[in-house]
Amino acid sequence: MRMKRILALTLVALCALLLATSCDMFSIPGRMEALAATVEKNGSSYSQDQWDKANQKFEKIYQEYKQKKGSLTQDEIKRFRSATGRYATAAVKAGVDSVSATIQEIGEELPGLLDEIGGFFKNLGE
Repeated sequence: MRMKRILALTLVALCALLLATSCDMFSIPGRMEALAATVEKNGSSYSQDQWDKANQKFEKIYQEYKQKKGSLTQDEIKRFRSATGRYATAAVKAGVDSVSATIQEIGEELPGLLDEIGGFFKNLGE
């Protein structure tokens, strides 16, 4: 009986953890982080068509961010800015021709972007 109770509590805790994690993937910062992680991992082998699709996804998430920025916490804004910088860095590393068009509107995100790009160049020197 005690073992069944422990197992049930463990399952409930795991379900709660999975639910919380999956909800974050639907958040604006979570989606940008997922996109950045994908292009960091696979961007060097992307075709132009794949980059075009990634850039469209980036633009869609970025436009939603601009609309809802006032309702985000400072931590969410920081996460979004960091992911935006990671995306731009991955695009630069992959030599994407259209990267300037992709990041043209993100002037307000410049601090996070510069942090990420600065880290990229620092890592190149190591």
